[in-house]
Amino acid sequence: MFIIFVIIRVMVNKYILYITVLSIAIIIVMAPKTIRAAALPEGTLVKSSSEKVYIVENGLKRWIKTADIFNKFKYSWGNINIVSNNILDDIPPGNDISDNFQYPDGTLLKGSAPQVYILELKQKHWIPSPEIFTTKGFKWQNIVQVSDQTLNNIKKGQDISMDYNPLNLRPETFILDGPCKQYQDTIPEIETSKIEFKYSGKKTQGDSTGLAFETFLAGYDKEWQGSWWFSSYTREISLPAENKIYTFYVRTKSQDGYYDITPAFCKFKTRLSPYYQQVKIYSVSGGSTTPSSEQITLATSWSFSENIDITNWTITTTKTKITIPQAIKLIQPESSYNFKSDIILKGSETLVITGGASPIGIDAYQSNKCLSYLNKPQEYKNCFYENNQYPDFLKSEWRLYLNYGSEFLANKNELIILKDKNGLTVDSYSY
Repeated sequence: MFIIFVIIRVMVNKYILYITVLSIAIIIVMAPKTIRAAALPEGTLVKSSSEKVYIVENGLKRWIKTADIFNKFKYSWGNINIVSNNILDDIPPGNDISDNFQYPDGTLLKGSAPQVYILELKQKHWIPSPEIFTTKGFKWQNIVQVSDQTLNNIKKGQDISMDYNPLNLRPETFILDGPCKQYQDTIPEIETSKIEFKYSGKKTQGDSTGLAFETFLAGYDKEWQGSWWFSSYTREISLPAENKIYTFYVRTKSQDGYYDITPAFCKFKTRLSPYYQQVKIYSVSGGSTTPSSEQITLATSWSFSENIDITNWTITTTKTKITIPQAIKLIQPESSYNFKSDIILKGSETLVITGGASPIGIDAYQSNKCLSYLNKPQEYKNCFYENNQYPDFLKSEWRLYLNYGSEFLANKNELIILKDKNGLTVDSYSY
């Protein structure tokens, strides 16, 4: 009774067929089976836990957007293979299937005559005997019946022999270097927005000249990028400042049109502050063994319009870790009125960090136009009350003195990392 009910719904609404018949195919027609992405041949119909059905072409998954399109190309609902979400996620996306779609490579076709063909490089290749058909692992239920006109419109290639193995014609792809590695066990975290991948490929037969490379960074790219006829290649990318997991794919293409159907891929995660490079390590003086001569200057850009609270941010060097403290914003003539608050940088403001002791006895403060009188209390008081109401009284420079007895910066091979209060990278500096 349940099956009859579904058939009635199919006749009324084709879109419901797309969902309901798919459920029946899973429950009745198909026993769920685990399939590795690398084992998916051309023309395989796949889905995971969602209702979307894809067809695999050249190692890419292409979404068949509607039941009408699915039926138009005479696919069988019972031939849909169920895969895990992880496996489907590992297959990079291709363009969605539209009404002017051509059958993908790997599709088995026949017209009104008994001859069965397989598509390869958009050409039909006749499979001359049942022995060759079964030996090559083709499945009778995957044959798509098409009109003679459709079949006649496809260019004919050479017949399939017993020696035919399309995998031998497809190149292989390798990720040589980058923020993540091919076949990695864990997802590495990176703390920079500028990344570079290096990759290469080879033919499984013959020399490896004349190869093209296409790349796709899932989470960043909207389509595959570039195709260049070199034996090796690199790609540089500048990522947005965010915490995100990316998957990088690269596939090789030979000059005779064969793609690697198992693109090389790996995953990585960025750990970047939302303030990434909005505050920069502007300059470093680290060539001295005297702490008072060592400095790190943090700065915001002239065009920056927001205020950034940098208290509790950290600066890590090869020798120490500095936590940016609160500071006195407005140094009062009467020290009992001096209160510390967070250091908030505005556009074009700087924080100068020095390893030695403060010359005025205050370790963290914002500079002002009367500061040169601070060791002369009455003169500072007069200057302060005459000028503190003016908008230019406070300078665009904050100062922090560390009171170190030894150097905090290496003379060479130094790496300085600035992180926000959540431990996310804002900027780095090396020399």
